[in-house]
Amino acid sequence: MKKIIPLLILLLIACQSNTAPEDIPEYTVENYFPLEIGNTWNWINKAFIELDTFVLYEIKIDSSYIWNGKTVYETITTYWQRTRQTFVIECTPYYNYYDGGIYEWECEKPSNDGSYFLRIKEPLETGNEWGRSSDADDQRLEITEIGISRSVEAGNFDDCIKVELVGSEKYWIYAPNVGLIETDAKELWDYEVE
Repeated sequence: MKKIIPLLILLLIACQSNTAPEDIPEYTVENYFPLEIGNTWNWINKAFIELDTFVLYEIKIDSSYIWNGKTVYETITTYWQRTRQTFVIECTPYYNYYDGGIYEWECEKPSNDGSYFLRIKEPLETGNEWGRSSDADDQRLEITEIGISRSVEAGNFDDCIKVELVGSEKYWIYAPNVGLIETDAKELWDYEVE
């Protein structure tokens, strides 16, 4: 009997170590580019962070509608310069989720002519590569890093994903539940995400 008790204890420990770990949230493109009406991102050009003449701009999701059976999110983009305090509304980007990707149409409503920008695409793993758009498939984007940490003006972010334009210095870094936080030219200054 004395030998059976230690054996039972060992079996119980072995069974516990083989149980499934707690569910780890699975991130999708929706986590890395949250589209909800009211979500707002404020950006600053990196070259002007130390200058008093910096240009700040804001992208805010203003409305949505259905196109080809998919929800399209319409934004309002506002630019202003601190020294002149001028406000200019520029062209409006449109976004939607489709087939594991985030699609963007710049300055025009979505259409079937292929003039979109495919920002990020599943699977969210290093080495995943895709064409930037249907009319510029030679411009390839690739996920080069996952799970990285990044600090920008808006804060510190973990579990980020870095996407690069192959053969260039252009890049985009996305944080979960926030969205795009940094590129080669700009960084997130402030944000409000539901």
